[in-house]
Amino acid sequence: MIYRAFDIFLTLILLAVSSPLMVMVALVIYLRDGRPILFQQERVGIDRKAFTIYKFRTMRNGSNFNSQLATTSKEALMEERSKMRVKSNKDPRITAIGAILRRTHLDELPQLFNVLRGDLSLVGVRPDTPLQEYDYPEGYWITRHRYSPGITGPDQLRHSSNIAGRVENEKLWLEERSVGLYLKYLSMTPLKMLKRTSF
Repeated sequence: MIYRAFDIFLTLILLAVSSPLMVMVALVIYLRDGRPILFQQERVGIDRKAFTIYKFRTMRNGSNFNSQLATTSKEALMEERSKMRVKSNKDPRITAIGAILRRTHLDELPQLFNVLRGDLSLVGVRPDTPLQEYDYPEGYWITRHRYSPGITGPDQLRHSSNIAGRVENEKLWLEERSVGLYLKYLSMTPLKMLKRTSF
């Protein structure tokens, strides 16, 4: 409960501060690229329950792949998963405004509403799509969803280049979860964002 209390208190402050910026970003997206302004996608939350995540749209219409498929074939799911990967901000599916939003992390601001809804925590593992279950070692999918995924967290801050590295990073939170670690990751996030924001 203490983590949820921190989430709500801090998110309300962040929303109050960032609301004018969010309105401006939404207006720019609408004027430059039209609707929809928000990107919505199914993600997996605590206890593997599905929820809809919100971000500012950064890709051209028709470029986002829905993770809900009619088939359960592992091969088909893996193929669809490969289509979802974005290699860099130079991906032709990304709009000019979208590239800026991704680089500055402003596309993630609507996720604050996910935190208020209880879908996300401010700190946790990355919120993955159902298709990403097949990226991980067998059995780990259940382990990583014991707690709510987060906007920031060990792997978001360390940015591993492969699944093995991501699992190791996430274990820092899953096995040593504490209020102190929660606050540590939150305090590290602004500086990390500034370091990654380069043009």
